[in-house]
Amino acid sequence: MSVKDAAWQVTAEGGTWVHAKLVGDNNAVVAFNDIVTTINGGVNATNEVKAQSLAQCGTAGGQMGVGMVNSTDLLCDTDEFVKGSFTSDSIAIWLVHNPDVD
Repeated sequence: MSVKDAAWQVTAEGGTWVHAKLVGDNNAVVAFNDIVTTINGGVNATNEVKAQSLAQCGTAGGQMGVGMVNSTDLLCDTDEFVKGSFTSDSIAIWLVHNPDVD
């Protein structure tokens, strides 16, 4: 996500839209799996982790930063990421109702 594209719709599923917004001043990147982990806690999440996920409204009222980034993802081995052109910080995710679905 580059600074010039500060917000974008990640995906839409049923009655929900997933949006990402860059909240820092640097280009940032995370994998879709990191976004999913933010939303639901991840595949192997404990009940405590799930309770802090965005799907459970976490602690930020329906939005939260991508905090659990998988640093072993191949994305983190790209030149852009390693040389510092991108960071994994400063991306907020929020879920909103799809107005096209009742």
